[in-house]
Amino acid sequence: MSNEFNRIKTDYEQLQMHNHEELNQEITQLRQTNDENQKNLEEFQLINKTLESTIQNKTNEFNHKVNVIQHELDEVKQKNQDLLNTIDQLKTINSTNDTKLIESNDAITDLKHANEELQDRIQALTTERNEIQITTQTTTERIKQIEHAKQSAEERFKELENEKSLINNKLENEKLEFEKQIQDANLDRQDLLDRNREHEESLIDLVHEKEELEHKISELETATREWATKYVNITDNQKSVQTNYTNMMNNLKQQYKYSILTFCINQMHDGVERTKDIDLLNCKSGAEYLLSKLRMAVASAKTTQDLWKKQLTEDESTFPFLNECITLSNSMVDIVVHGKATSNLIQDVDQSVLVADNCRDATLQCIDLYSNYQASSTDTDFDKQSNDLIRRLNSLIDKTTTLLPKVSDISKEELGDLVEKELQLTHETIDEAVRQLEAMMAKSREQDTGIKCEVNGQILDSCGKLMQTIKVLINKARDLQKEIVGQGRGTASAREFYTKNHKWTEGLVSAAKNVGVNAKVLIESADHLLGGTGKFEEIIACSQEIAAATAQLVAASNVKADRESKNREALSQASKAVNSSTAQVVATAKNCAAIIEEKSAMDFSSLSLHQTKRKEMDAQVKVLELEKALEQAKKQLYTLRKQHYQMAGEDAGWDQNVIEPIFYFNIAYDIAIYGATLAGISAAITAARVSPSFSIVIIEPTAYIGGMSTAGGIGLRDLGLEITSELVRFSGASFTWSRESRNQYNESLAGVQPYITFANFIPNYPVNATLDNETLAPYISPIKLGLVGSADLNMMGYSYRLWQYPSDDKFDMCDSFGSAFTSDAINLNQNYINGTVEDRIHIAQNVSDYGL
Repeated sequence: MSNEFNRIKTDYEQLQMHNHEELNQEITQLRQTNDENQKNLEEFQLINKTLESTIQNKTNEFNHKVNVIQHELDEVKQKNQDLLNTIDQLKTINSTNDTKLIESNDAITDLKHANEELQDRIQALTTERNEIQITTQTTTERIKQIEHAKQSAEERFKELENEKSLINNKLENEKLEFEKQIQDANLDRQDLLDRNREHEESLIDLVHEKEELEHKISELETATREWATKYVNITDNQKSVQTNYTNMMNNLKQQYKYSILTFCINQMHDGVERTKDIDLLNCKSGAEYLLSKLRMAVASAKTTQDLWKKQLTEDESTFPFLNECITLSNSMVDIVVHGKATSNLIQDVDQSVLVADNCRDATLQCIDLYSNYQASSTDTDFDKQSNDLIRRLNSLIDKTTTLLPKVSDISKEELGDLVEKELQLTHETIDEAVRQLEAMMAKSREQDTGIKCEVNGQILDSCGKLMQTIKVLINKARDLQKEIVGQGRGTASAREFYTKNHKWTEGLVSAAKNVGVNAKVLIESADHLLGGTGKFEEIIACSQEIAAATAQLVAASNVKADRESKNREALSQASKAVNSSTAQVVATAKNCAAIIEEKSAMDFSSLSLHQTKRKEMDAQVKVLELEKALEQAKKQLYTLRKQHYQMAGEDAGWDQNVIEPIFYFNIAYDIAIYGATLAGISAAITAARVSPSFSIVIIEPTAYIGGMSTAGGIGLRDLGLEITSELVRFSGASFTWSRESRNQYNESLAGVQPYITFANFIPNYPVNATLDNETLAPYISPIKLGLVGSADLNMMGYSYRLWQYPSDDKFDMCDSFGSAFTSDAINLNQNYINGTVEDRIHIAQNVSDYGL
């Protein structure tokens, strides 16, 4: 390890010396280059100074010569100017002395001589002047040459200056680069030193790590030998455990397979035994349901067969195979049970027995399949027996298909025409009923007088309005059927559409028939009543039957109608109008019956004590007989209606899920209680204790029982939506509301209560009952309250609620109840919305019954 360290250290020192030598050589070269550049710079500076001195001397000499020539030129110009002045003076003297010419001849002669001398002098000056001009021109050219030489020298000087600047910049850049290289070299040198130090430290660490590794390797080699010995032992143990595990899993799989097959076999045996149950003789099931179960069983049998083949080669397929065996057994149980229920609907006894036996035999064949496979899990006959079972089930499917319900004496091709004919026939029946009512009304007005005429008029008038609403309902139903056919038939004809949907068509035909039949019965009952042989109860019963028939027609029409259809909405409104008219007929019949009973009441004032007691006993006996007869009549009515709707489901195409709601919708009860609250349940128990003969029903639209309020009624009412509690008003039944006094049940909060602010409500937060003009707000009653704790015909005002909605919502609380109810509470709501988290928590803790 020491030799390796010395070798690394020697290599590093050689590398460092080599880098140092290269760096010194580069520095020496850079210094030589710098010296040469410095010498060149000094030479250029010396040349520049010499040129500047020569140019300066020549410039001084030229300037001196120019100054001398300029001085001579100035003197010549001055002399020329003096001569011109002398000439001017002579001209002036000559002009002034013209008068003295004669007297001064001698003077003139002298002047002529002087003039000649002067002319000679001028000639000499002119010659001298020309010479001076020539000299001046020569001097000017010389000046131009000197200036050109000066300009060339200046341009050369500028070029030298530029070269000097470039050389200086180059030298400066080279100097900076050289300094940078020196700095980088120093940094590299320092980095090499640091790396050398790190390598030395790393080398020391590596030496320590090597020693530790050698120690660990020695320990690992020892541990490896130990683990190798243990591994051999563990491998032997693992093989033994694996063998035991495999044996155990095989045993468990066999046990699980045996248990599953046993469970399936017992389950199918139970299903076969259930067919012997007496209660199953009264159960009936349609062939459609049995057909669906048979198809499910075929699919399950094929899947079971495929998984059986797969689990022969793949162990992980065993559990899916057994799970599918359970599914197949469940399907076979359904087949044998519903096969028996389907046979109960078959009129032919032999065929009924044959269907039940075929289903039972198929189930027994499946039991044999499981039993054989359970006895020998490697039975190769499983595939063949599965194929036999599938063939039997397919044969059952073919036979069951022939049992599907169909309309008697009517082919599917005639259904399209029959729907329109039946609706038209119903429409004509209603028209005929209206004409008969008008005739009966006219006849009654001619023959009857007094109370009888008034009663007959009210009955006929209400029945006439009912017929008119039914007529409108039939028209709306026809419009909706045309729309349904137009939307659903595509390129097919209306007859093809009705034929394709024959089940729905059959139900529609049945509903239309019921409407026409019940309308005829109502007219007959009204005729009997007017003739004195009928009863008001018949009118009531017929009206309720008409309501049920129209409900059946609406339900049949809505099955395939578009939820957003305007015709569907119009049909719904027409149905509501029929229900309202029906309720009016019922109310009118009851009112007229009360009038007749009141007018025909017996006068008992002349009876003796014995006669009165006798009459009382006879009346009690009559009441008991009537109650018993009423009970039997109701049971008979329920049975007849159930049989009617079962027959309609078989022959008219109604499914079971459509029959049930219509059946319950038309049951008549003595007492109907809305809401399975504590009060509703208590009221039902009390009514049952009063008279065991009362038929009582509790209507609860939710899945909850008990509590202070129905789980939905109040909420729906606050939302401004229609709720089912309105059925009391629409049914035509008499109803009222009130609150009992405080003393009746010893309740401190019953009866009239003063205004109280409770602790959990908003403290001192009153609601104004008047508007700004001191008038009562809408929906505020002007009736004064009675004494505190007394009973009245008002409802208890437990609290006021505020529900706010967006402006585009269906229900606008402010418009419905008036701003006086909501102005203050809206402010509270705004404080909640705009407040901080602490403000909201504070408001929520102090407000219990506000919807914010």
